[in-house]
Amino acid sequence: MNKILTIAALALSAASLALSTWTYSQADARAERALQERERRLVEKWKPGITEACLEFDAVPAEDPQTLDELFQPFFDLVVKLSSSE
Repeated sequence: MNKILTIAALALSAASLALSTWTYSQADARAERALQERERRLVEKWKPGITEACLEFDAVPAEDPQTLDELFQPFFDLVVKLSSSE
C-alpha cells in the first residue's frame, strides 16, 4: 500500500511539474503576442503624424512600417545626418 501511494504521489508531482512548465511557456507566448499587438496598434496610430513630420523635415518616411523602430527610422537617420554634417 505504501509503495502505491509513493508512486501515485510521484506521478502527481511529475504531472504538476509538466503542467506548470507548459503554463509558464504559454504565458510567455501570450505576453509576446500582446506586446506585438500593442506595437502594431501604436504604429497604426502614429503613422500619419510621423509621415507628416518626415515630409516637413525633408526625410523619406518609412514605406510600410511594422514596428516602432521602422516607424522612427527616418528620424534616427536625420539625427545621424545632422550630427555628422558639422
